[in-house]
Amino acid sequence: LGLYDFNGLTNAQAEQYLAENADADLAELLAMDFRPMPVQRLDVAALTAEATGLLADAAEDGAVLKPQVDEMLAQVAELEPRARAGDWEAEGELSDLLRNSSDAFWKLRAFAALNR
Repeated sequence: LGLYDFNGLTNAQAEQYLAENADADLAELLAMDFRPMPVQRLDVAALTAEATGLLADAAEDGAVLKPQVDEMLAQVAELEPRARAGDWEAEGELSDLLRNSSDAFWKLRAFAALNR
């Protein structure tokens, strides 16, 4: 959906603008990625590697977070293919999951830094 503001223009001017720009505007709209930003930026392999590394570095301090991180990674593995296929509900769930897991990752980063 594209909305245009032709206030102050005549119908002929608006029609001329659309005739000259409609193809480019349509191409730009079709190329846009409207998925939530956390979903756009998701790299499952990098997320998994980071989680694995942080859990190892956090040692016993990270053990309390391991079940939460494992569950989150399992949910990411389940939701990401659906989101990639265009399932907007999976996109929303995945975005929420990634945002809500950031606290656990910050705790793991702190534990990892303390145990180095």
